[in-house]
Amino acid sequence: MSVARHPDGLELSGPKEGERTERPCIFLMIDQMAVGGSERQFAALANSLNHDSLRLKLGCLQRQGAFLDGLGQIAEFPLGGSFLSRQAQRSRLALARYLRSNQVAVAHSFDFYSNLMLIPVAHLAGVPVVIGSQRQMGDLLTPVQFRLQAALFRWCDRVTCNSHAAANRLLETGLQESKVVVIPNALPDAAFAEAPGC
Repeated sequence: MSVARHPDGLELSGPKEGERTERPCIFLMIDQMAVGGSERQFAALANSLNHDSLRLKLGCLQRQGAFLDGLGQIAEFPLGGSFLSRQAQRSRLALARYLRSNQVAVAHSFDFYSNLMLIPVAHLAGVPVVIGSQRQMGDLLTPVQFRLQAALFRWCDRVTCNSHAAANRLLETGLQESKVVVIPNALPDAAFAEAPGC
């Protein structure tokens, strides 16, 4: 088994001995698991993927929040308060080692901060497919943040948006239309169950 060590002592292990490595490894990353739309979709996707046909790995920048329950092990890559901090640089190196040691085939980030962390690291680590996310209109970002994220999206193979309005904002920045995919937020079957008395 290949093992990388996080600077804070966390062992970031690769495929276990005897594990079927022909199953592709999918890595999903988010900022944290506080209550919110992106966090809910992250948890729903992680719980719905078929673990018999793939190896699923999860990561975050801060291991905290209500949606952590039931997701199992989530690797943490903290920023230390800033993308420019020494801790952030150590976490970038640890993330690159993690992606390589787990032979990640698809790396998918879910929000602004995980986009900024994962997209360039996965690209430079040689991950075959890198996916970013634009899950809001961009009006919650400063103009500098919006432009920075849009520039990073050019390194992605695809960028998922949860609405056509969000997708159109990206297309206005000049991002290739072929890279932008609209996937509306998913709802479980229970959300459509008839209410009692109906």
